[in-house]
Amino acid sequence: MAEFSTQGVRGIAPVGPAKSPPQPYAPLAETASALEALIVAPAPPRPVGYFAKRLTDVCVSFVGLAFLAPVILAAWAAVKLTSRGPGIFWSDRVGFAGRIFRIPKLRSMTIEAPHQPREAFDGAGAHITAVGAFLRRTSIDELPQLWSVLIGDMSLIGPRPLIPSDPATRVRAQRFPCVFHVRPGITGLSQVNGRNHVRAHRKARYDVHYAMRCSPALDAYILRRTVRVVLLAEGIL
Repeated sequence: MAEFSTQGVRGIAPVGPAKSPPQPYAPLAETASALEALIVAPAPPRPVGYFAKRLTDVCVSFVGLAFLAPVILAAWAAVKLTSRGPGIFWSDRVGFAGRIFRIPKLRSMTIEAPHQPREAFDGAGAHITAVGAFLRRTSIDELPQLWSVLIGDMSLIGPRPLIPSDPATRVRAQRFPCVFHVRPGITGLSQVNGRNHVRAHRKARYDVHYAMRCSPALDAYILRRTVRVVLLAEGIL
């Protein structure tokens, strides 16, 4: 299979006509229904290979949950025994067609940590627990998301699922609605091309690139890269 290149990501043009200077963002307490109202496009079209991709998601997530359940349970117990708060942290994310869903992760930060993108606040490292640092380094904290893949909220591979209050979510809805035409993924282009070291605007370009060009070949490339990133713990903050 030919190697996929991401060199063209930088040159991706915005979807639709250029917008006038953006208006100030709404308060972070903006309701999910208000956010969903921004997405006025008709039902997203099914990309080529959609059903094969969904079948793969279901099979891999089911088998993964069955085999990795002891690992998830052990990690959950370690989180519960070493810090206050729940072992599984659930947060609202924006998914396919702009719908809000809840994503599970093994909690890696203290319960006092603000609920916003990690790169959006200073001193984030101080909130990461000792167990959480290990879970992040090994990507074990992401394993509960296999449940989200199994029930259809997510895919194994896709754009990043953003928090509704993240300003980048509004930008997606207004300028790049194509990102909502595919399910968000556990891994994707930004995760295999720098992960936490990638700036927000470049992550957005990777997400748009994937949404516009998703294909079995691109998924195979991302999957190969994901194995390397996880094994070498690349891009972890």
